[in-house]
Amino acid sequence: MTKMIKIKYLPLICFLLAVTPNSAIFAEQYFSVGTTKAHYVVLNTMFLTPKIANQYGIARGNDRAIINISLMSESGTAQTGVLSGQVKNLLGQLQTLEFKEIVENEAVYYIAPLVYTNRDTLKFEINVLVPGQPETMLEFRNRMYLNTDN
Repeated sequence: MTKMIKIKYLPLICFLLAVTPNSAIFAEQYFSVGTTKAHYVVLNTMFLTPKIANQYGIARGNDRAIINISLMSESGTAQTGVLSGQVKNLLGQLQTLEFKEIVENEAVYYIAPLVYTNRDTLKFEINVLVPGQPETMLEFRNRMYLNTDN
């Protein structure tokens, strides 16, 4: 039984490890939507392997990133929701975030691509609606750097 569970969740585990930078493993980033926790991370797409990026239709590039949001109930089960939002740099240039829902086994997460320049400070505004919970807006800033290691 243990082997089946490990094999069943292997693709999800590989994806989460690929999209989670080392610092995010130790520092949770989340906000509350009623009793639901919305965990989020923004990362350069060059952290994804070409195979994973291709599997999820993500364009890789030094100036490209994704925001990944997962919704979890108090009991730790995945929740579905409706996400929409935008990201703006300090010059006021606006990008609409188009979230794509990904369902794998019992996991549900939402990803949206974005483009940035080196040392951009981006302001994210994301509306999250989870059935039975109040609509919530997530607002945060993230400083972005070009990935020049690849």
